[in-house]
Parts: sequence; C-alpha cells; structure tokens
Amino acid sequence: SPINGIVGKIVSLVEHDFGMKNVRVRMELDSNLPKVRVNENEIAQVVLNLANNAVDSMPEGGDLTIRTFYEDESDRIRVEVHDTGSGISESDRTRVFEPFFTTKEVGKGTGLGLSICYKIVETHMGSMEFDSVIGRGTTFRVYIPVNAEVRVV
Repeated sequence: SPINGIVGKIVSLVEHDFGMKNVRVRMELDSNLPKVRVNENEIAQVVLNLANNAVDSMPEGGDLTIRTFYEDESDRIRVEVHDTGSGISESDRTRVFEPFFTTKEVGKGTGLGLSICYKIVETHMGSMEFDSVIGRGTTFRVYIPVNAEVRVV
C-alpha cells in the first residue's frame, strides 16, 4: 500500500535528526493494507507534520510510534502517530486544528501545521482525531477511506 511506503519514506528521512534529539522512532505497519488512491506528497506532509509536532512535544526525548491499520468494518485505513511527550492542555484541545494556532514560542513554527493536515485529510474524504494525556503523551489518528477518490481542487 502506498500508505506504508509513505510512512517508511518519512521515517527514513527524519530518523537521524530525531535520534539526535533522543527520540526513538518505531514503525508498526499493517502488512494487509489495501491499495488506496492518495496524493502521496500530501499524505507525506501530514505524516511529517505530525511526526515533527510529536518530537517538539518531547524536548527531553522519548518514543515516537507510527502505526498503520486496516479497519475492516469501516473500510478505511488508520494512521496513528503516538508520542510520549507533554500532551495537549485541555484549553488548547478545541483549537489545535485552527489555522495559525500554535503553542510554540515565537519563531518556533507558523501554527499552520495541523490545520493544513486537517484540510489535506478532508480532501481525501477522511478525518482526524486525537487523544492526549498531560505528561503522558498524545496520539493523533488519521482515517482515510479506502474508496476515497481524491478530489483535485
């Protein structure tokens, strides 16, 4: 599946840099992912963005795990990006997908990341959600329907 290939490509790009920051990267890829038609550059941007955000939330280092699953009953692919970082505060949770919203200090990011990810996933007829526990970490989930026809805008 192109999804596993995209994840593999991103991990090989960032592994060294992340390692320098004491972040261990693990992949758990579902070998039974069906083929899905996606814009590979856009999905790569989503995975990269989520990975970079995860690392930013782990200034002391930690574990980053990227998993893929095929959800049979809903006929969709789920990509999970899990970190062991600082978590997202209750007050920020409703805002993480807003354009320009950022918790990073000035000059440390545009805040475009997650809102762009959200739009890309939407154009693939998918959705995004997350769970977060303060001090324990965050898991972002990206859902992409297998029959998604990518609407080229």
